[in-house]
Amino acid sequence: MSSRSSRRTFLKTTAAVSAGASLLNLHRSLAYAVPRESKWA
Repeated sequence: MSSRSSRRTFLKTTAAVSAGASLLNLHRSLAYAVPRESKWA
């Protein structure tokens, strides 16, 4: 039972970390793309 709950917590943590990493990548790409587009515009 304890191993099951710990596994669930591990999965939740992994999902949260991957989601945070993807959000960070999206924010970074936007931060790079927006000034470029504003310069071109």
